[in-house]
Amino acid sequence: MSSRVEGASLFRQLIGPGFEALDARLRAIHSATTSRAYAGSCSVERGSGLFSKVCGALARLPPPSERIPLRVIISPEARGETWRRSFGGVPMRSRLHARDGVLEERFGPSVVCFRLEARDGVIHWHPAGMRTLGVPWPDGFLHGSGAREWVEDGRYRFEVAVQLRGAGLLVRYAGTLDVDPHDAP
Repeated sequence: MSSRVEGASLFRQLIGPGFEALDARLRAIHSATTSRAYAGSCSVERGSGLFSKVCGALARLPPPSERIPLRVIISPEARGETWRRSFGGVPMRSRLHARDGVLEERFGPSVVCFRLEARDGVIHWHPAGMRTLGVPWPDGFLHGSGAREWVEDGRYRFEVAVQLRGAGLLVRYAGTLDVDPHDAP
């Protein structure tokens, strides 16, 4: 069950007081009370092993690309958020919610858990576990995975890496989104 605090955005709730010290662009993208769309671009790297390819296909991960247009729609809901991403027209959807102080992101039959931390103007997503069809994967299975978001030269930037112990890289993508800092509450 989610421990949603009335009136607090999902990320504000999970990051806590450090959320207020973040750049306005980071606060804006994670404080919306209505659906918002963002556009940008990113580079995508995919793992080459068979297990990586199968997992990537099941999770509908984006194809490898040096520079691909990216569109992200974040829709807040009563119990979390839905993120709809389009990597050059290839959709990837996930649902996010809070559970016991951890961010849970669902991709199809899998749930990836993260502890969020704001440090030095950066939001860090630290892996905290994974389940598929309700069955937990071994501790450390996501070793080398994580994400971070920050603002540099007035641009919202992100990096995401998913690596599975024993299988290697599943996906790594990094890029920018256009975020209006005046949208922050």
